[in-house]
Amino acid sequence: MNVLFLCTGNYYRSRFAEEYFNSKAREKGILHRASSRGLAENFERHKNPGPMSLDALSELRRCGVIMRRPIRKPQRLSDAEVPHFDIIICMDKKEHQPMVKKWLSLRDKAVIYWNIKDLIDIPASIALPECRRKIDLLIQNLA
Repeated sequence: MNVLFLCTGNYYRSRFAEEYFNSKAREKGILHRASSRGLAENFERHKNPGPMSLDALSELRRCGVIMRRPIRKPQRLSDAEVPHFDIIICMDKKEHQPMVKKWLSLRDKAVIYWNIKDLIDIPASIALPECRRKIDLLIQNLA
């Protein structure tokens, strides 16, 4: 089963979720794998200071997650990818539901919405532990 985590720019929340999920799934011998992508229309305009948020990288290290190298750049969702995912999770309903409605390929999919706010709304010290908790529950349910 393939899981897709979506956020706006695929730099912070969804990237953390992808790496954390895959690490914990491997630890538990679960065959499910996660990917992550961004939904933003103006994706190319995001000027991130690197391939992944330092907050996300720091929290992953704190959790003992070993990152693959090199760390890939953020990626925007493509319609061709959508059929390959069994579970689609958006990080924040208020922020991402309007974006999801613009994607024809997502209209017939059951999209799960979490309430993991971006850094401008809530600090990583609150958002990422909540994301971890939700992923741990997801993995427990998939086991």
